[in-house]
Amino acid sequence: MKTGNAYLTLYQNIHRRGQEKRQDSMQSPLFRFAVIADSHIEPEPNGTSTRNNLRNAAVVRMLNAHQPEFVIHCGDILHVPAFGPHFHDAAGISKSIYNALEMPIYSTPGNQDIGDKPSAWMPAPAATPEYTKMYEQHYGPAWQSVVHQGCHFVFINSPILNSGHTIEQEQRVWLDSYLEKAKGERIFLITHYPIFLLDEHEPSHYDNIDEPARGWLLERIDRYGIEAVFAGHVHNFFYTRRKNSDYYILPSTAFVRRDYSELFNIEPGQDAEFGRNEPGKLGFLLVDVLAKGCRPHYVRSYGLTEVADTLPADSLPSSVFCQNGIGLGVTLRHRWFGITTLSANNTTDEFIRKQVRSDYVLEGIWHLGIKTIRVFMDDLYAEDSRQRLALLSSLGYEVHIQSAGLPTNQDIQLITSNASDIHCWEIVLPVEQHSMLLSLLPRLPYRHVRVALAKFENSAQYRHEQINYPHFLAAGFNPGLDNQWIAELIAKTADAPEILNSLVYRTSWSEDPSAFAQATRKQLKDSSLQTIMTASWAPSEPGEFQADDAAITSYVLKLSAAATVPGCKVMLDIFSDLDRGYYPRHGVMDRRYDPRPAGQLMRNVHQLFDRLGEAPVFVSSHTDEHDGWQAQLRAGSKDVILSISGSQGHDVASWLANMDAPNDQLTVIDLQTGQEKTLIWPSGKDAPGAIRNQLKPWQKYLACLS
Repeated sequence: MKTGNAYLTLYQNIHRRGQEKRQDSMQSPLFRFAVIADSHIEPEPNGTSTRNNLRNAAVVRMLNAHQPEFVIHCGDILHVPAFGPHFHDAAGISKSIYNALEMPIYSTPGNQDIGDKPSAWMPAPAATPEYTKMYEQHYGPAWQSVVHQGCHFVFINSPILNSGHTIEQEQRVWLDSYLEKAKGERIFLITHYPIFLLDEHEPSHYDNIDEPARGWLLERIDRYGIEAVFAGHVHNFFYTRRKNSDYYILPSTAFVRRDYSELFNIEPGQDAEFGRNEPGKLGFLLVDVLAKGCRPHYVRSYGLTEVADTLPADSLPSSVFCQNGIGLGVTLRHRWFGITTLSANNTTDEFIRKQVRSDYVLEGIWHLGIKTIRVFMDDLYAEDSRQRLALLSSLGYEVHIQSAGLPTNQDIQLITSNASDIHCWEIVLPVEQHSMLLSLLPRLPYRHVRVALAKFENSAQYRHEQINYPHFLAAGFNPGLDNQWIAELIAKTADAPEILNSLVYRTSWSEDPSAFAQATRKQLKDSSLQTIMTASWAPSEPGEFQADDAAITSYVLKLSAAATVPGCKVMLDIFSDLDRGYYPRHGVMDRRYDPRPAGQLMRNVHQLFDRLGEAPVFVSSHTDEHDGWQAQLRAGSKDVILSISGSQGHDVASWLANMDAPNDQLTVIDLQTGQEKTLIWPSGKDAPGAIRNQLKPWQKYLACLS
């Protein structure tokens, strides 16, 4: 094990990486481009637009609203291939749709456009030079480069790879020559077929590039330091990093591949057409190019066929790279990283068991703007999930590891060797072992991560008169019941505050979150200890089902206010639904990782906090049966009100009493939909009534900014 100066070096490396992450997140973009894929535009023999075509026309309007400098299409522009009779008709319709773009669009051919990759096991005819020429008549060169502000965007014809056709060799010669000339500059690669799906050593299947072309491309990516690779074809979102390059596989803008519905441990939704029509899985990328690196944003288009002038909330971008700011963390109860074996399906892969990794938990975290994830020590011991945790950490996310019991030597070694990827280590112990932990912590070779202590609780600690009493296990202190234990911890760490950073408290939705958070801070005011507050809306009985989305959404907004209490971090004890087993309940995401109402609100609150520029700080909150609930926050010179309406609407009179309105205007955000409007500051006795009239017919959850 490392000792002495080696641990100082380790700490310095951690500190430097943290600084780099913060600096990357604060960079202003040099420019923004968009990436779409698999539009599958169809012919219209009867003059009637198909669903695919309407969805793509709506995406064009979204792109125009976002105003990227150009758009990249990763192929499968058309639903009919070049060897079919309707190719030219569909191509004409695609051009009429994309002619509405207010910026240039560049594309690469997909297998639907020019034919499948060369394999006897593919379901369609292989790509040929003749089909490639037909594509080029409508869309320009099948391989090309575009240079924008010193960045090289290199497009390749992937279906033709391994074909042995002359044009394959011509493309290889061109690509090698071009990459050599661009050596040392920033390069992005665009392909239709993903180079690989799960890992670079996977066997050939319908969704990857075969050897030897796969190894040839990977060698070029490594040699020339290609920054990112964008691919389509799979109609689902995947993300990974190999060596120093990021690999993005794009969702479709038209439909989802049915075979990939196996990624979810739940049947396809109602009207989902056996997995084909899952609107929450449709979308595109917006990519901000920074002076160092880039910051992609995933945009869910939700299969919309009409887009008003004001974009729907979920068509606003969510950052793949974590943003700074206060917000709610989540506990990933379900296995968040795992390999799924897709069923043989008679269509794409009939004779093999294709393995894929679901990235929808990660996409859901990105979509809701979550910064902190709480996982178990098991995830650190498993190599595959440990690598994904390291990737998340490199993107700026805070990884919170929870373990139970006194740490073993193996635990300590594992934490130490992965220190740069861990934000906090939460240790759950019964109170009888707290002193043993405190005596152990100073003997650790080096204080490399924050340590939090949680009190272990179970149902055996309580007297139950009934024969079949409910069983439960939990972790966390209670500020009212655990005064003695907490006071002892404060006293024992007074002379060595660095050995313990935080105490974990446990609250439920029967308690007021802000008052609970303030009580913990009052309890710890004479120490350097911080608060980690875990929140649950689990039902009281293991067989009950908590599915009241309105109540959960209200609770999440109150928890968001509590998260702004200085010194307090709030962690939800759930992320996606527990739809079976004990204490079943809705999460902020369903099992398909589409946001529930609480998730939609959470996303919009996080975006609000991020845009404030300064971290909001809790000022006060109050609840009234008629006027609902509201909390007042302050971010620098800005006043922010979070509000839940009561039986008589929102407490607008309190808004007027607590806020200054520059230029006689207020900005109000509907936290359920993400839409906002500017209200005119009224005068006169009925000012609250005038504001309420301006709010109609807005929803229950609002934020008001001065």
